[in-house]
Amino acid sequence: MLMGVGMLANGIKAMLLTSFIGLVAGTLNLAIAQYVSVYTQYDIMTFKAKRNIRMGRGGNRGTVPSPTLVAVAYWTLEKISRLNE
Repeated sequence: MLMGVGMLANGIKAMLLTSFIGLVAGTLNLAIAQYVSVYTQYDIMTFKAKRNIRMGRGGNRGTVPSPTLVAVAYWTLEKISRLNE
């Protein structure tokens, strides 16, 4: 993307603006994908816990972790693993 802008634009401002917009777009893309992934998994786990209670298999809703906690834990582990690269 930056190479194409660099060929068409003469100033550095256009390059910086384009790189910043690309950075924001990539970050938002990853954040939305992570949000959808965590909440989909949360919905599946909640459904299974409720189904188990209805069918008398035991278990309770307290066994389903908070989606926020899962997202923060995933983000932390990802950052730690990138430090080790």
